[in-house]
Amino acid sequence: MDRRLLLLVLPGCFQPYQDLPKLDFSEMSFDRPGLNTSSAVVRAFDLDTHTCPDGEPARIYAVYAEGAAENAPVAVVLHSGAFDYIVSYEDGEEPLDGRNYRTESRLERPWALAKVWETFGMLPTPIDPGEENAGTLPVAMLNAGWVQLYPANCWGDLWHFDAESNPNDSATEGFERDGLGLAMAAVRTITTPGYGGEIGLEIPVSIDVSRMFLVGLGDGGRGVTEVLSHPEMDPSMVTAVLLDSTPDLASAYVDDPSAWFDEIVGMETIYGEGFREDPDAVSVLSLIEAGTVTFPVGLVWTPLDHTIPPAATAPLAAAMAAAGEPHIVVENQGSGHVFTNSDPVLAEAMVAWLSDGALPDE
Repeated sequence: MDRRLLLLVLPGCFQPYQDLPKLDFSEMSFDRPGLNTSSAVVRAFDLDTHTCPDGEPARIYAVYAEGAAENAPVAVVLHSGAFDYIVSYEDGEEPLDGRNYRTESRLERPWALAKVWETFGMLPTPIDPGEENAGTLPVAMLNAGWVQLYPANCWGDLWHFDAESNPNDSATEGFERDGLGLAMAAVRTITTPGYGGEIGLEIPVSIDVSRMFLVGLGDGGRGVTEVLSHPEMDPSMVTAVLLDSTPDLASAYVDDPSAWFDEIVGMETIYGEGFREDPDAVSVLSLIEAGTVTFPVGLVWTPLDHTIPPAATAPLAAAMAAAGEPHIVVENQGSGHVFTNSDPVLAEAMVAWLSDGALPDE
């Protein structure tokens, strides 16, 4: 398939998302600068077991090199930006037809698919201008021989809800959320023999279950916490975790309502009425302190990230730096958000560290 196809089906001016043409291909070439293989592909899996609020099946993408070495490492990558809620709607109006927190709804499948393509560095117009997504992280993982799974979160739930084990109040919200459920589908495809075949997500290359990594970009890092906290998750099956620009402590929002009021309302919608009393219940820091996290965690961040409160990440960075090995903290001296997906040197260094513990150059 022509590698320019994506540019044909995703025009440069693609908003609003509901007006996008449907992405009906199941596989295409993955081609980005710095890639050292010509056999990399993106394959799409639509899952009838998970339904977006707009009624469309949710999707998980697999990225891999055809003919990859047997028993390849595998990463589940949770993208950023999966946060949205309905602010208001008129009497007689469906909730999804109301006014969203976001200018363009993130409670629809087209947004979720576009966000993953942005993460690949293959979307002509950025969704989140606060990020620079050049696709350097998926390139670095491909160059290291990794297989990657990208759940496309169309529920705006910060990866919190599992429709089976932890459902949202759909009677109140007017739709079901299932971000964690989709993330866990990706994890179970790796960890549970035969599960991928049951849901229609069979990875056509051999993977090494003993080398499974979790990656959280931006608030996708909160999704990593949710996965690790899931009642059916065995954290010992995780080799290592990479977090980039993760707002780990929600108390940083609660403590500054004048700056983050809308975000607090959205988090309260997601986490429930008790959220403001214990906003940090869902955090990597709490998992480290509880001893749940014994594997290496790599954190990339900057105190100059203007898209989140600095105090949302600083305590985690300080605790990890104080603890030392097996963790590592890379503090970027510039402003920005999600550095590993725009800096090829940093992306390669962090993937090398995840793979074998090689420390990045200062």
